[in-house]
Amino acid sequence: PDPKTVKITDLIGKWNNMKLKFDTSENPEVSLYLNGDVIFSEIPYKISTCGIPHFKFGIYRPGSLSGTNRSVVDYDKIQLTLLEGNIKEHRNTLTME
Repeated sequence: PDPKTVKITDLIGKWNNMKLKFDTSENPEVSLYLNGDVIFSEIPYKISTCGIPHFKFGIYRPGSLSGTNRSVVDYDKIQLTLLEGNIKEHRNTLTME
C-alpha cells in the first residue's frame, strides 16, 4: 500500500499505538503501523556488514533559541519481541509495540 499521511492534529493530546516491524534478515525491511493503520510497509533498507541494529527512544529534533512548545512524549508498555532468527547472527525480525 501507499504510505499514509499522518497529521499532527490527529495525534496531539491522546495516546497512540505504534507498531514497528524491523526485519534484519538477508533482505531487511521495515514496516510502521499507527493505531492499526499501515503508515508504510516492507520498505527495504541496508545494514552495513559491520553494523549492529539497535533501538533508541526519545525526541530527536533540534530546538531553537526561542524554545520549543511541543516536545513531550510519554511511552507506556514498550515491548520488543524477537519473532524469528538469532540475534547474534543479526538475522531477526523484531516488533516494537
